[in-house]
Amino acid sequence: MNKIKAGLKIHENGEPPSPIQPQPMLKTQIVNQILDLIKKNKIGIVPDVLITPNVAHDLLTLNINNRKYSQRTVDKFAYIMKEDNWIPNGDTIGIDCKGVLFDGQQRLMAIHQSGKAQIYPIFYGAPEEAYATKDSGKKRTPADIYSKMGYENSVQLAAACKLEWLYRKTGRVIDMDTTGENRMINLDYERWPEEGGNMKRMSKYVNMGIEYNKKKKFLTAGQYGFVLYMLADLPNRVMDAEEFMEKLISGRDISEVRNSQIFCLRENFLDLTDKTNKKSVGFTFKLKQLIKAWNFYITKTPIKELKLSKNEWSILEIEKPAR
Repeated sequence: MNKIKAGLKIHENGEPPSPIQPQPMLKTQIVNQILDLIKKNKIGIVPDVLITPNVAHDLLTLNINNRKYSQRTVDKFAYIMKEDNWIPNGDTIGIDCKGVLFDGQQRLMAIHQSGKAQIYPIFYGAPEEAYATKDSGKKRTPADIYSKMGYENSVQLAAACKLEWLYRKTGRVIDMDTTGENRMINLDYERWPEEGGNMKRMSKYVNMGIEYNKKKKFLTAGQYGFVLYMLADLPNRVMDAEEFMEKLISGRDISEVRNSQIFCLRENFLDLTDKTNKKSVGFTFKLKQLIKAWNFYITKTPIKELKLSKNEWSILEIEKPAR
């Protein structure tokens, strides 16, 4: 099914008309009924309207001069709808007193794109100024979700869970915004513990990460938490993972000849975080160095230096530690 565009024009001359003026007949009865009520200067709510793809299409013909939509948000919403995981949250579809859609364009696009009907109340006849009041409050963040669920350090915890969610979903570590079905939204954060995530263990490692970050800012607290969670998840590697990270942070019991893998990694990280060093390196590159050092560490392979080859630079997938 083609993706419908915002501001769909319905006049042959391409000019978006005032929907109050005579216009081509819309396909669905409910939209015609609402426009008739608006013509009579009525204001109100039609509860529990089944918004089918055809109804969504007709409502989107009223989408004139709305804000620019986010295609990746539409893709994500459509994906959730296709999976039958969409949850109503009390939002409405809004049409103002001029018959112009002012709220719900991305949800309507997702319904049209996914082919899955959803139930929404339609608020009609609102003053034109109503648009300016939408989304004026503080947007709910993933950290807000976890705080409401009773978890501490929710900002760092959300960051760690996002990295784990993306890694589990894609097999790669992605330290940038993603699109479509690989974009994590609030519902994904809420369901993370139900879909394979161990929140108790992640919380433990994020708390450790906060302390590590105070001592050495090699990584953020969330990144420390994710790395510990990932390494400790390997069979029989909990103690190894915690010991590896503690030595990396403290520098204790490591040298060029003793635990040389952690020593070389620490020297690299110190160089990268030196305030006089102008290098700017992302988490993915640091993680690949860390994983390479880890592989040498658990196989007890001494090294003199830690470098990534040209091929390793381009590989985003995380190596699995050798047995």
